[in-house]
Amino acid sequence: MATYICKVSNKDDLIYDKELQADSVADCVDQLMGSGEVLISAKKQSGLNMDVGELFGMGAKVTPKELIFFTKQMRIMIESGIPILQALEAMSRTSESRGLKKVMTELMADIREGVDLYTAFGKHPKVFNGLYLSMLKAGEAAGILPHVLGELETIINKDFETRKAVKKAMRYPTFVMIVLIIAMVNVIVFVVPNMVNNLAKMGGELPVPTKIMIGLSSALRIYGLYILLVIGSLVGSVVYYFRTEKGSYVRDRIKISFPVFKKLVRTSALARFTRTLSVLLNAGVTLNDALIISRDVMDNKIFTDKVDDVENQLRDGIPLNVALQGGNLFPKDMQGMVAIGEDTGELSKMLDSVALFYDVELDERVEGLSAAIEPLITVVIGVFVAFFVASVFLPIFSTYSAVG
Repeated sequence: MATYICKVSNKDDLIYDKELQADSVADCVDQLMGSGEVLISAKKQSGLNMDVGELFGMGAKVTPKELIFFTKQMRIMIESGIPILQALEAMSRTSESRGLKKVMTELMADIREGVDLYTAFGKHPKVFNGLYLSMLKAGEAAGILPHVLGELETIINKDFETRKAVKKAMRYPTFVMIVLIIAMVNVIVFVVPNMVNNLAKMGGELPVPTKIMIGLSSALRIYGLYILLVIGSLVGSVVYYFRTEKGSYVRDRIKISFPVFKKLVRTSALARFTRTLSVLLNAGVTLNDALIISRDVMDNKIFTDKVDDVENQLRDGIPLNVALQGGNLFPKDMQGMVAIGEDTGELSKMLDSVALFYDVELDERVEGLSAAIEPLITVVIGVFVAFFVASVFLPIFSTYSAVG
């Protein structure tokens, strides 16, 4: 445990210092709640005592599900007329998330000192991204904070559900591929050597598939560890390369070009972009600023570069629907809807309609993901089985033919 010097407020709004022995800031909050006190700030005294969880980041992460619940609670409380500070205090008392409780404690301390929401929330970029902060700023300025929080809740929830559905769809194909690889290695390492002994007794020339299988078996048994090291090094190198500036472009280009996933990735990016742009425009954000914020939610550098180009064209007076043309990233039907929205002065409503269309299409793409992958798995399994059968039975047939 460590010693914390805490600035505390009681029920009478008196502020004073208090020394606590606690494992973390969240633990300080729990202790003070028991006595009806609220933590304003906490400073850990220097020494050898360390909060291991804080040191390694354990228990401090806020999950998407927790963020959705936090946003929903805050929206409901503000709609009910409860001030933000009181809403945060109430939520911090009931929250079971140590990470979220710590964030709310720091938010309350900043708000008490007169810091605006955008600045206070902006001190926690790992929890609240650029979209969240910009929406808060626009909602606070326009006096429509509950509406903005509701839209944020929808966006975060949709993104969370999509990612969860994709993981669920990939679960079965991943399991099948793992089992197939284990089976292949087992056959090559343990079954083939016994087969070789039997074939050697028969004599005669071995077919090419059999020679290949025997060669693979010998290589795995003799150089198996080195092969694993080489594969591990290659995978590590690819992962590292994809994290570089140049590699990230290659990775994102593959995402929007790979046959099985390209439509899913494109639809997901377009759904996020149009919905975010619509919400920001409704909140009073200018089109140029809304584009800069919306580009980051697409999570693809090929798209973000295109949006940067669109934003630059808007500065030159080019309409949005014209700027979206070129590059084969934004579909023509979307460009047409945007043109109608610009002509009628209802761009945000038109973008919202486009977002709803892409949301429905995205759900269909996710549901069809497993169906799209299953034929590939079937082909891979078929090729392996055919190759194995050929390598085993061809020499047997050749031996019988020679005897005959």
